[in-house]
Amino acid sequence: MTVQPIFSRAGTVPGTGSVQAHWPVANTQFLAGAGGVVWPTAGTFGNFVIYINVAPGTAKSRTFAFTNITTAASVTLVISDAEVTERDIVNTLSVSVGDVLQVTHVGAGTPAAITECYILAEFTSTNDGESGYTMGHAAGNGALSGSGGPYYVEGPFASTTWTTSTPPAPENIVAVAGNVTSMSVRSSTTPGASKSWDFWLVKNGVLQDGAGGTVNTHVNTGNVTTGVTGTFTLPVSPGDRLSMKATGVSAPASSRIQAGITLTATADGECQISCSHGSSASTSVVNYGWAVTAATAGWDATETNRDEPMFVGSFTLAAMYVLLGAAPGAGNSWQFDMRRDAATPGGALSVLISDSATTGSDVTGSLALDDGHLWGIKSTPTSGPAIGSTPQFAWRIAAPTVTTTGMAFSPFVGSVVNVGAGSSGPFTG
Repeated sequence: MTVQPIFSRAGTVPGTGSVQAHWPVANTQFLAGAGGVVWPTAGTFGNFVIYINVAPGTAKSRTFAFTNITTAASVTLVISDAEVTERDIVNTLSVSVGDVLQVTHVGAGTPAAITECYILAEFTSTNDGESGYTMGHAAGNGALSGSGGPYYVEGPFASTTWTTSTPPAPENIVAVAGNVTSMSVRSSTTPGASKSWDFWLVKNGVLQDGAGGTVNTHVNTGNVTTGVTGTFTLPVSPGDRLSMKATGVSAPASSRIQAGITLTATADGECQISCSHGSSASTSVVNYGWAVTAATAGWDATETNRDEPMFVGSFTLAAMYVLLGAAPGAGNSWQFDMRRDAATPGGALSVLISDSATTGSDVTGSLALDDGHLWGIKSTPTSGPAIGSTPQFAWRIAAPTVTTTGMAFSPFVGSVVNVGAGSSGPFTG
């Protein structure tokens, strides 16, 4: 089995009312009618955490429900009064291949406004070696026309939105050796009689449709809004690039389409996390970026604006891969360093990309992360390098630790954490 950390950050935070968010995706939005997202891998979610940056206030609260729409099961966390976080390490949420998942929010008593919201959990796969990855299509991004396209998205690991730009820009990076063994797809609206959506994977710029010796990764939604799954075996290696292609069949109704994959690692227990930065770092000064949930928010010269809390047990980043949208240029370079608690630890992952190269990796360094750490990316330019749009990052995770008991964690001293079964205790900071 694989224990996989799941990180989500709300680019659009919940207000005071009833809203929904795609989950589990790296960057999500709380919006009315956002609906759910298809999940491709059988297993169990647990160790749920919600963090907000402003407490609701006296006699006020925010209720978050991790929900399997397909089975109507859910796990609920309530943040109230002076709390800014809540955690449940007892209750779990079981999922099957193709289930549709979401997180819902309801405010009570007009809670104070927030600007940050993190949604975190661990996923434990049923089958050895498997880990799951999915991309949502947030309500704020608009539905795709069934008569338009074809459409492409960076890939299953981290994505921003569908585009008509063809590969190789943009693409996600693979960080784990193994095989993609399934793809689950979904249309948020019923396509219509004899209408549907087709999906394929694109590997290293080549459509995987069964032609010319490629693997046939085609999956069709049919005329339904439930998840539909196709199985195949697509070998992948660290450094490979993956994206997705989708097109309407017979002009289906406009929809927010979704797709996710199961990655079966050669080494059981390995999985990956990824980041797709929707903008470029400064080419003249040091910048800092989110490690998982960048989307279109961009880089910042102040590290405290871009480091992220890590709440889900313990794990080690054992390799790092970077793909730029453009080469730095002759005599120019980019250096990307992994940060922990506003410092670069000795032996931490670091990637230097120079001159005409667009890719780089570090397979010898590592970075250990535990509950309570803040982490992110530091970018250092030399001589005004080019970077292109949507730089991609991926990290291989080696042997994460399953969380089974309450832990002292978090830099947010004085908050309260729910450790399941109604008990709670203070952070020790």
